[in-house]
Amino acid sequence: MDFINQFFAQVRDLLASMTPAARITSALLLGVIVISLGYLFQGYGGATESFLFNGEILESGEANRVEAAIAKANLKVFPRNAGRIVVPRGEEAAYLAAVADAGALPANFDTLLDESLDGGLFESAEVRRARIKAARERKLSMIVSMMEGIDYGKVLYDIREPKGFEQQQTTATVSVMPESDVPLDGWRMRKIRAAVAGAIAGLDPKSVTITNMADGSQYGFGGEAADADFDDPYFQTRIAYEQRLKAKIEDLLRFIQPGALVEVSAELDESISTEVRTLKAEGDPAAIRERTDTTELSSTQSEDRGEPGLVAQGPNRTGAQQQVVKNQTTDSRNTTETESFVPKTEELRRQAGLVPTRVHAAIAVPSEYLVRVWRETDPSAKPDQKPTSAQLTQIQDDLIENKIKPTVARLFPKELAEFALDNVEVTVFQSLPREPEAKPSLASLGMAWAGQNASSITMVALALASLAMLRSMIRSIPPADRTVKFAEPSSPEASDAPPRATAKGEEAEKRDASRPKLRLKKGPTLKDDLVEMVREDPDGAAAILKTWIGNAA
Repeated sequence: MDFINQFFAQVRDLLASMTPAARITSALLLGVIVISLGYLFQGYGGATESFLFNGEILESGEANRVEAAIAKANLKVFPRNAGRIVVPRGEEAAYLAAVADAGALPANFDTLLDESLDGGLFESAEVRRARIKAARERKLSMIVSMMEGIDYGKVLYDIREPKGFEQQQTTATVSVMPESDVPLDGWRMRKIRAAVAGAIAGLDPKSVTITNMADGSQYGFGGEAADADFDDPYFQTRIAYEQRLKAKIEDLLRFIQPGALVEVSAELDESISTEVRTLKAEGDPAAIRERTDTTELSSTQSEDRGEPGLVAQGPNRTGAQQQVVKNQTTDSRNTTETESFVPKTEELRRQAGLVPTRVHAAIAVPSEYLVRVWRETDPSAKPDQKPTSAQLTQIQDDLIENKIKPTVARLFPKELAEFALDNVEVTVFQSLPREPEAKPSLASLGMAWAGQNASSITMVALALASLAMLRSMIRSIPPADRTVKFAEPSSPEASDAPPRATAKGEEAEKRDASRPKLRLKKGPTLKDDLVEMVREDPDGAAAILKTWIGNAA
């Protein structure tokens, strides 16, 4: 226990030698060090756990849905901490993806993202832009998911920086899952395009690709025209047929790596629909029913033929009796109606319109694929050896004429099979080496690490600064003067001996002649000697006491 007593004695002497201001400053610095160490140990003590959604307190219903989504993804569910979701540190992305896939994101997720944008002090501008981009994608995803007829949606966009005199290019992809009883028609897809393009500066609506996750169909793939862009049925059917045939050809040529480029052009019949009805008699008619009607008409007409003129018609003039003429008419009719059955054939033919009448397909194969085929067929080739032009030409002719053209021609309609090979054009383009992706520099990695651990680095720096200040204050205390000789306790034997002075003390006295010497008086006790020294020279007495305590220790 002696070393403990010595330690406390040294601390007590150190505090006694400090001024009041130095004591207060040292106490404050010591408190800062203790608090900093407490924060550090507290942070590392809970380093195995973290809070999802930046530690936001969720409602009971939202928290239940989030935990159900986590359990469904076969992830460990931790007990809640005051309404906050606890997850393992370093696995936040996996838990967040599980919640997002299950559609259990809290309703105020956009506000949580705003809070997550607050990076550390050492965060680089590139990381900050990436955070803002991710937040914008999630907000747009929420907007699309809230649209009528959409179950949920996800938005991703990318900005390619211009090279040379190129313009900045921005593209976006929207993956939507429509509700079970709502079709994803052109009107909804145009609304989604307009919403996404309006939220991202410089984004052309034609550069937004919409993928229907229910059936895998795409709208506006690669910025090309889509059937929903037109109101005319002819162009809607034509573009839909071209995209469908293009997808089939791409699936068929999937073995070509790097992938082949495919374009399809179709011409359709302009008639929307055709309906033909044909009636054709077969065999002799057979009488089923016969009806005969007989009609006779007879009429008689008399004509009185008097003498015309005034004389014959005057009063009291009676002429000779004229002869009366009679006309008699007889009409006889016979009508026969016969109902017969005639065997006949009725044919109704309804033909759909807008059928393809002519189809062309253009396929571009990278030259790198030909080199890979040559290496597979010639295993003895060296890694640095290249095929000759004749070998590449032979592989190209065999690939185009015997494999690609006959295979693609089978996808054309039956009516166009006669000219299928002529309507398939296959070319080979020169493959260019890809530029290597730029790896993050050591400085950017260091800045990213510093941004993630900014709080810990700040605490460590503060603790080191406090220790440095405390050390400087301790070293600023003047060292004890060991050349001063103080009186020994009085004793009968020592009272007769003359005082001794060391050679080192004499040299110190010569060097410091200007300083008033401390006169030691021999008192009855050591306490009286010390009181006298403090009264005459306080600084010298303090140095003597310090030296004495140090020697005794």
